[in-house]
Amino acid sequence: MLNKNSYLIDYFWLFVAIAIFFGFMLGCRALSVPDEARYSEIPREMLLFHDFITPHLDGVKYFEKPPFLYWVQSGMIALFGINEWALRLPTAFMGLLGCLATYTVGHYFFNRATGIISAVILATSPLYFGMAHSITLDMAVTFWLTLTLFSFIVAVDLPWHSKARRNVCWLMYVAAALAVLTKGLIGVVLPGVVAFSWLLIFNRWRELKQLHLVSGILLFLAIALPWHILVQLKNPEFFNFYFIEQHFTRFLTKAMGRYKPIWWFIPILFVGIFPWVFFLPQALRFKWSERAQYQREIFFMLWAIEIFIFFSLSDSKLIPYILPVLPPLALLLAKFLQAGFQVDAGASLSPHQRSMNISLKMLSVFSLLVIVGVLSTPFWKHVFTSAQAMYLYFMMVPFLLMLVLPWFKWDLTRKILAVFLAQVLLLWSLIAAIPAFDLRPIKSLALQIKQLAKPNDIVASYGLYYQDLPVYTKRLVLIVSWKNELSFGYAHQPDAKERLIDQDDFWKIWQQSQRVFAIMDQNDFQNVSKKYPMYVIGTHDDDLLVSNKP
Repeated sequence: MLNKNSYLIDYFWLFVAIAIFFGFMLGCRALSVPDEARYSEIPREMLLFHDFITPHLDGVKYFEKPPFLYWVQSGMIALFGINEWALRLPTAFMGLLGCLATYTVGHYFFNRATGIISAVILATSPLYFGMAHSITLDMAVTFWLTLTLFSFIVAVDLPWHSKARRNVCWLMYVAAALAVLTKGLIGVVLPGVVAFSWLLIFNRWRELKQLHLVSGILLFLAIALPWHILVQLKNPEFFNFYFIEQHFTRFLTKAMGRYKPIWWFIPILFVGIFPWVFFLPQALRFKWSERAQYQREIFFMLWAIEIFIFFSLSDSKLIPYILPVLPPLALLLAKFLQAGFQVDAGASLSPHQRSMNISLKMLSVFSLLVIVGVLSTPFWKHVFTSAQAMYLYFMMVPFLLMLVLPWFKWDLTRKILAVFLAQVLLLWSLIAAIPAFDLRPIKSLALQIKQLAKPNDIVASYGLYYQDLPVYTKRLVLIVSWKNELSFGYAHQPDAKERLIDQDDFWKIWQQSQRVFAIMDQNDFQNVSKKYPMYVIGTHDDDLLVSNKP
């Protein structure tokens, strides 16, 4: 029988701790480009145009992704305006909920300690922590996929015909529908592949009869279908672009320009789950002949492995794609670590605990290599600025701790706790360092325009689409000599030609009486300032804010 009080107490303290961990410095930096700016501007334009069916980016139709996160972000903008902390809050909150869901399943299937450790491992994995601090679709879809798959494995564990099983099944269908509304067909394809393979391995097809398929599918369609129907009715071109190009062409071809070799996600996973990755080989070890005893563990392994392989086989790869593999790995790692914690400090180490000590020493050696690499930065003066080098040196403190801690004469519990505290320091250091390394946001220039520009003035993005420009100026901008991801909207929306213009049309506008503000890089400025009069108002790194009027 479940101890509800223990769950509630753990939920409270995990919520508080992870909320502080994720919330610290959440709004300390400008929106990154292109993703954070794009996923803030599209919701802003939903409010601007009062259109929550057809997404627009700079006034141009944008069908690459479904609208769930746009709707949530629209609500945040309506409540708080353009505020980095508030805009990042939904993804941070979904990251927190993912940790609580992982704790719940770890507690339910294994024990309370495993549940808590799994939530901690997930929250402190660099890829998960980083995406909880970023406005992208990946954290949202990861949460819904996690909820879908957790609901499935819990449902098949519950008694047939029970009310609890029915409710968990319905939760599974709701989560799958919201995953589809967040990032498309993977919301139902990936859970389906994992569940199918698990049922196949253990020959548990009878479970399908009690997954409430009819009511569940109707519930799924009631949530996922309406937006797809409405957007297709308003935009006949939607189906081919969204389903064919953005799903199948993106996965099967190199058309999107995001091709990486098949092994590319291996180092991403190593960094993404550091330092817990050093315990992963042991956590995944079991005897196939004893698989009947490890049905849940095998489900979590299938989940991680199959999603990892799915995206590795794709011809379009981005770092956050493998984020959904982290929750099941966190559970397996937590189960392994919890089993190795020594209760009796005087007892001799078991083979399991010796294995954990070996992993800690491997972490120590790796930390030494990182420290040596960073200490060589004086030889990399052409790579790093002095400010960047300062942050790199500061980040060596947690690595120094990871270097020495495994050699202390402590029990394993204290060593792992110390590694956790070092990891918290490392991740907060990484977040604090981002503004020094990511110089692409042009928030300072955009705010200058916002202060100076009158309602009838024109704002332009020259030679490149600075996607944070419309967000911070709170106005649509002219985009000069750039189409890229807006090419489809440009081809299917007649008035898009008024927003995406070529250089000849822009320079005609420039020479008229109306005031124009433009942002361009140094190379473009050197090329065009000799031909056309322009006044430099501000600079940021390699970008300049110029105007045709003094």
